[in-house]
Amino acid sequence: MKKNFRTIIIFFSWIILFLITSGSAFGQKELETIYPQIPGATGPTTSSFPIAEYVKYIYGIALGLSGVIAFLAILREGLRYLSATDKPGNFAAVRKNIQAILGGVLILIFSYLILNTINPQLVSFPEISLPEIPPGPTVTIPPATYPNSDLLRRIATMAQEAQSPVNAALTMSGQIKLLTESCSCNYTASLCVCNGGQPGSSCVAQYCYAGPGTHPCEAVRLELEASRQSIAKTRDNLLYYRNKSLAEKEDLNQNIIKVVDEKLKWIEAKIIDETRILGELESEGPKKEQQKKIDNFQAARNALLEERGYKSALVAELAILAAELQTLAQSADNFYQLPQQCVTNVKSQCQAKCKVGIEAPGANECISDVPCLYGCHNAALGCQPDTCQGGNPCPTQEMTTELLKLNGLVAAADKAIFAVIQTINAIPAQRQFNF
Repeated sequence: MKKNFRTIIIFFSWIILFLITSGSAFGQKELETIYPQIPGATGPTTSSFPIAEYVKYIYGIALGLSGVIAFLAILREGLRYLSATDKPGNFAAVRKNIQAILGGVLILIFSYLILNTINPQLVSFPEISLPEIPPGPTVTIPPATYPNSDLLRRIATMAQEAQSPVNAALTMSGQIKLLTESCSCNYTASLCVCNGGQPGSSCVAQYCYAGPGTHPCEAVRLELEASRQSIAKTRDNLLYYRNKSLAEKEDLNQNIIKVVDEKLKWIEAKIIDETRILGELESEGPKKEQQKKIDNFQAARNALLEERGYKSALVAELAILAAELQTLAQSADNFYQLPQQCVTNVKSQCQAKCKVGIEAPGANECISDVPCLYGCHNAALGCQPDTCQGGNPCPTQEMTTELLKLNGLVAAADKAIFAVIQTINAIPAQRQFNF
């Protein structure tokens, strides 16, 4: 019995502790659980419900449960009383239990009066609150020193790495231009059709076409395709560094706004405060020391203004670099696309030629483009393709123009890269100032 009573006490203690601490732990907010309302005590509605009201609410619930338990206990003893007619010895035990239950109920009912008689403060529930702690003095801390060297070193590294695809664009474009110069219609095939099977029918050339083994650049086809794939990779690298330039530009712009400008605001405010203090001083010694302090703040301000000027110029130069890399990537893409016209131009720029084979043993070969005496279908070898004519089907003039343009773009990109690195090198190292 003692063990069960101790378990019940511990259980209800944990419930009370949870109800008390949950309100203060989670701040002011509505409760997810709706507590039942009882007469004489308002149930919790928010997590900031006062601790004293929790105790009052729990006491009201306990009092109500005690009344229910007492009623059930009396009902149980009443049933025992009715069933004890054949055992007169049980009447005394039942009456004793009923008296004890009624005594407990009376104690609960009159407990408020008893506690109020002993000490009225025992039944009062003042709101418990912690004393307010006054705020301490406000301390203004200057912004943390931003590691400029890391940001600038990263930008310089990016600019130096961008130099590689810039140079590769010029090299690979020149190589593609050189390879396509050896292309010729002579490597392609003619499509020939006999216009009939009667005497006097002729072998008519339709057009030239490129296929397996008949590519206009057959002699350098594999090397040309490898160069096209290389310049496609160069194009993608140029776009990568273009995007990276824009990202570094945004990071540097944020550095100016959130770091340099914030430092300048803080130093300007300090110069105003220190100047005001200087005006209040009377002795020459303290005035000199205060003036040195102001001079130090002004030197720091000038250094930050100089740094801001360089970084603003660097932001503009990164934007120029991104634009140059974008244009250069487009030119590289043109050199990736132009060799495809070597094939698509075959039909329009190459002239097909046809010939007829031997008519009969001992007969002379028919002259090309001249109908044979008995028609092309009567020839032993039928209507045969001859070598295509027409020179180089590749857009060599467009490639020459594009290569000249690309030379200028590479020079402009090199200039932009040099400007970025030069500006970074011109930014003075951060100096330490004793405030």
